[in-house]
Amino acid sequence: MLAVGRAHYLVFLSGLHDVYGNSFVYNGSPQPGFTTAYSTATTGPSVIGTNPTNGATAVPTNTTLIVGFSAPLARFTQPAA
Repeated sequence: MLAVGRAHYLVFLSGLHDVYGNSFVYNGSPQPGFTTAYSTATTGPSVIGTNPTNGATAVPTNTTLIVGFSAPLARFTQPAA
């Protein structure tokens, strides 16, 4: 968990490669960063992506379904019957 009200910067180490073996090149300027702040969520999460995509056809029955949300979800607990 990041501290609230603090500046955070990204440091890239040498030796990073993509899945094709291409080296990551970063010239160091400007150093990417951000500052954290306290925020209260006022809306619920939304779906930002799915696999298979919406409207896909001929999806194999053993496909792994993936749903991406705009915010972390709380662990679901099944209510007692």
